[in-house]
Amino acid sequence: MSESACDVAIVGAGVTGLVAALLAQRAGARVRLFEQSTCGGLIQSARVEGFTLECGPNVFVERPEFLSLLQSIGLTKDIEYPVFERPRQLVYSQGAFHQVPDSPLKALRTPLLEGAAKRKALFAMLRNKYPGKLTSDVSVAEFFLPLIGRRGVDKILEPALRGIYGGECERLSSEFLFPLLFERIKQSGKLRSGARAKRPKAFRLRGGNDKLSRALEQVLQAQTVVHSRVTSLSRDSEGFTLTTDTGQFFRSASVVLSAGNNAAELLAGFDAALAADLQKVPAVGLEVLHVAVDALLPSAQGAFGMLLPAESESRVLGIMFSSHLFPSAAPPGQELLTICLRPASAGTACTPAESLREARYFISKVSSCEPRVLKQTIWPCALPKYCVGHMDMVRRARALEARVPGLFLIGRDVGKPGVSDRVSAAFQWMETWKTSQSINVPLQAALSSRSSSSSALSAESIAEKLSPSLRGNG
Repeated sequence: MSESACDVAIVGAGVTGLVAALLAQRAGARVRLFEQSTCGGLIQSARVEGFTLECGPNVFVERPEFLSLLQSIGLTKDIEYPVFERPRQLVYSQGAFHQVPDSPLKALRTPLLEGAAKRKALFAMLRNKYPGKLTSDVSVAEFFLPLIGRRGVDKILEPALRGIYGGECERLSSEFLFPLLFERIKQSGKLRSGARAKRPKAFRLRGGNDKLSRALEQVLQAQTVVHSRVTSLSRDSEGFTLTTDTGQFFRSASVVLSAGNNAAELLAGFDAALAADLQKVPAVGLEVLHVAVDALLPSAQGAFGMLLPAESESRVLGIMFSSHLFPSAAPPGQELLTICLRPASAGTACTPAESLREARYFISKVSSCEPRVLKQTIWPCALPKYCVGHMDMVRRARALEARVPGLFLIGRDVGKPGVSDRVSAAFQWMETWKTSQSINVPLQAALSSRSSSSSALSAESIAEKLSPSLRGNG
């Protein structure tokens, strides 16, 4: 058996790819995981002066698959929950803090909703009926306007989504971001089902969330990770061929694209239009500024953090009270603030001191102490923006999978970007892949019969065997 032949080739070693590789390995498959940079994607932590800084996702969401994964790689002992069971989420608007309502009674009292919107929302909830009709995808703003009014969209929804999906409720897809609610309303008009879903808990890993990616990488077998970029993908009657930027060729029975629209170009040989559209899925940058202060004001007590509506006209999107929620994130007598900002305008870059000046006014609302910067991290393409009509693209991706057996798309371009969503996507793929194995047995047998004395097949030998119509575009 040539070392270049495998059962599953996974492109992208973010958390989705790492989990998929582990699951496939434990299912007995021979796996190759391709990554051109650091494994773990956006999950990166730093340790500075006794602080634990999350440069990417600050918290995870508790889900059964995620918990079973953590248990299997020995990280259950590192789970840390917030010290407050239900921390408040604050919005800073027009010079005052307002709590985001988390119950019908609080919704009736909040100034974040207009009086007419409160009455309409209460009436809709009592009737369990959406005040309108849905026939196709609409923007998040259009979807929620009948329920919470314009002020609710601007003051609550927009600031909450700006830090997750790049904001712009007028463009984001309601069908993609709220699929279960959207489909229920579309089919029956009902706002809620009979069963009340339990609110999942947020948590972090004590010592740094990057423990997750490091643990996953460590349990993978030697030689599983190939530190190269896949430049083309093609398929013939005997399976898939992947070409890397180092000139190597790898053969595989199945291919999993987990790198989102970064790997979309590999689909050009199968569906050029879909490949082009997936590459166009927009993503906006994010700046993360970690700041230390000596103490927090009473206004921040018991709160998760503060969000800022677009009315502020500031680059600051919000501030998380990190060590207030998770005391192990800061040394004794110190508090850690994690500040998220929109990147500076194109072609310019702000120094940590300049970003601190922009955030200083909002920091002063939660701490009277002098802030100092611990670290600045800039992500050029951190937040995907799933615009109206994105579900049509997802359906086209699923149709491509049906046409090309053994090809799987599980990146954030066809699924939500949250770490827990990414872990669930890997588990769902594993179930689909195991089901497909009875179909792909002849294909695997063909691969197993191939042999070569080198760990990578020559370009000439593979190129001769490929039909021109199946050659991928790099």
